[in-house]
Amino acid sequence: GYPNLGFMVQSTQETTSDIPYGSASSFVNVQAGSVGITLTVGGASATSAQTRTVNKDQRYSLVAFGYANELKSVLIAESNTTPDAGKANINVLNTSVDIGAVDVYLSATKDLSVSTLIASSLGGVSQSAFSGVLAGSYYVTVVGAGSVQQGISDVRFQSPAAVALTALKVYTVILTPGASGVLANAIILTQGTADAA
Repeated sequence: GYPNLGFMVQSTQETTSDIPYGSASSFVNVQAGSVGITLTVGGASATSAQTRTVNKDQRYSLVAFGYANELKSVLIAESNTTPDAGKANINVLNTSVDIGAVDVYLSATKDLSVSTLIASSLGGVSQSAFSGVLAGSYYVTVVGAGSVQQGISDVRFQSPAAVALTALKVYTVILTPGASGVLANAIILTQGTADAA
């Protein structure tokens, strides 16, 4: 609902310009403890101002989502676990309550007959555990929960091209609402960087 957002920590505007949908700002350092975070549009306060508790030596990403006048956000504690050699770690954050419970797969082709399940029955606003996968290029496919096992075609999202997952990197697939109630969009956040695609 908001094509561009910035944020304030306490009373300091931390973004020098608003960040477009699907993008990420640079990291900023904040004092550990209770921190007031306000999302902004063009430097003016948006509709989401919350106090968050942040821990020392922990890196976080603040993910904003929701429709106009229903702005919400979730604070992700980024993974401090280094992936195994030759692997990437990946998990899924579902921010779309409209799509219902979903399963998320990675596959070398668009065909799910040979695929890896990385999130199961993920509904509401929730986050899956991390999975270690071999580095490589994968299609990301989101389907209705249990539909593959039942032999039903219920694709809610499939990436138009394979996405490269680099060894020793950590990724979060962020599901956002799509054009209709049950469809989704997806953004992949590379943790520890300002990269999102």
